[in-house]
Amino acid sequence: TIKHYIQKMGQALRTPGEKKSSKLEEDAASAAVIADVPWPKIKDIEVSEPWAGHIFSGEKEVEGRKNNPKSWGATKAGDNLNVIEMKDGVKTGRAEIFKVVAVRTYPTLRDYLMAETVSKVLPGKNTIEEGEAVYLGFGGATPDAIAIRQEEYDEHGVIAIELAPLSKA
Repeated sequence: TIKHYIQKMGQALRTPGEKKSSKLEEDAASAAVIADVPWPKIKDIEVSEPWAGHIFSGEKEVEGRKNNPKSWGATKAGDNLNVIEMKDGVKTGRAEIFKVVAVRTYPTLRDYLMAETVSKVLPGKNTIEEGEAVYLGFGGATPDAIAIRQEEYDEHGVIAIELAPLSKA
């Protein structure tokens, strides 16, 4: 284990004849304790502009995703998400880690937009139709792609991931 390895490294670095533990060994023991702490998982989540900017500013506190068990369905309160800003499919270099405060699921995209309210999940948008247009038409999708996305939302539902900056979590 990592803990065992760190402890052995500290012992191996002790000078011959040294009876007390060295500072290095004490540091290694501390590191071993830290290694046993269950760190929250950190998962990258790419968010396009302008929505990433709204998350960074605190104006958007909920991010919605398809509730696919292979990707976002395993997300739970206490996880950390590294929100990565995207523009035209390219990372801008801006990212910030947020704590997942709560996770809620909805059977349809419309249910999600109604319960969480469009203006909170998509600042600047006000109607269910505007919200659906953003989620289904993301990236300038073709009519066929929009139909496929609608089917995927109908099949998996939506996961609402409530976020808070680490400084406020």
